[in-house]
Amino acid sequence: MKKADKIVPYIMKGLHKEELVNDVRFEIRGTKQEETFAQFSRPDSTLYKLCEIASEDPLLELFFFLKPRILYKPLKDYPITLEYPLIFNFDNEFLGSLLDEPMKTKIEDVEKRKEDAEKSVKDFSSRAMWKFFSVAVGDKQVTQRLKRKKLYVKEEEINDLFSSLVTRHRKQFEGITKDLIDIFGSLYYSLEYYSPLIEAFKVVKEAKENLEFLSFAYEKANDLGKQLSLSLAKLIAQRIFRVTTHSICMECVLKKELEPFSVIMKYPMEPDFPSRCTKCGGKTIFHTISIEAPYTFGPLFEENRLPEFIVGFSLARSEEIKKLYIHKKIQVLTKEGPSPGQQLNIFAISRENKILIVEITTSKDLNRILENFNKKIEALKGFPYDGLAFITPSPMIKEYPRFNKARIFGAKHLPKIWSHVEFFIQESSEK
Repeated sequence: MKKADKIVPYIMKGLHKEELVNDVRFEIRGTKQEETFAQFSRPDSTLYKLCEIASEDPLLELFFFLKPRILYKPLKDYPITLEYPLIFNFDNEFLGSLLDEPMKTKIEDVEKRKEDAEKSVKDFSSRAMWKFFSVAVGDKQVTQRLKRKKLYVKEEEINDLFSSLVTRHRKQFEGITKDLIDIFGSLYYSLEYYSPLIEAFKVVKEAKENLEFLSFAYEKANDLGKQLSLSLAKLIAQRIFRVTTHSICMECVLKKELEPFSVIMKYPMEPDFPSRCTKCGGKTIFHTISIEAPYTFGPLFEENRLPEFIVGFSLARSEEIKKLYIHKKIQVLTKEGPSPGQQLNIFAISRENKILIVEITTSKDLNRILENFNKKIEALKGFPYDGLAFITPSPMIKEYPRFNKARIFGAKHLPKIWSHVEFFIQESSEK
């Protein structure tokens, strides 16, 4: 059976599906988020393509378990920007010193230079506007013409007035404009160098944690930057996303007191992540990966639903899975009426007619995971199922526990999660 025939990601409003499994009748309905999933009904939709590609690419599957910063911009086709901070290479000693007092003082100094540049622009802009206004008010031709019109002046007349004013006072305006260009150059420098460095400092810990997660879980972690570049290129080629990368050396300013090495790649077909600074020779390069996405992606990222669909598409690769429903409300139909509904991330039926429930979390905190795991087991009392798989990005070497009909899988299992769950189904079928 083809993967697409196994997956049910969307049910039209007002409709429901029924499944008879070992004399138990299940009714499957959509959730309140269902309309967000409507685009999955078309295999040519960008979301469908994304999940299909990510489910076949272990690094992309891991990447989308990272939590992005979500920004909205007024762009027609790609209004959502997802920002991921990452470091692929770093100087251990330097990175460890970033929270020391001397380094904090350096960052505060950089921040003050940025604030001073922004304040200079605001102050000078006010003075420049006043100078323009003073020249205009002191010009006899302007004042006489405005007096004649009194209440209303057409836009064309204002343009003529301004054009002739500039011609008569060219030297004065050229001086103001020159100063304005200089001061805005200072602001550009601030935005180009200071702001990215300050922002990098704020999230450098998160960037390092993202690296640790990917390195721990991904088998080919030796050249992670190059591998991620190739993976993102698959999505770019399908026009699913537009990607911009900003790489900045943190050692230039904070260690060598140089202008920072900085590289921006806007919409490359294959992103590139420099591993070493060509200016100071440092290797602590901070990368911001900005992914521009269509508006329809927003709810899935806001509600953190995308990992559910990618895992669902990945599980559909298993020959043991006959059908699976993603993010649905499931009720058991009995003679007495329907049971209370259970909202499940994935409800799967195996080839041997075993019911598998799969819950996905992006939390890495094992204590919190165990708490939610136990709550789910408690909530499922009385609900017929053969296996419960809790899929997490936690740093576990082995699945836990290794008994009963429930398992917690961690980051190590994510790249081949369909294989691990397949073995779990086979194991439960033998009992």
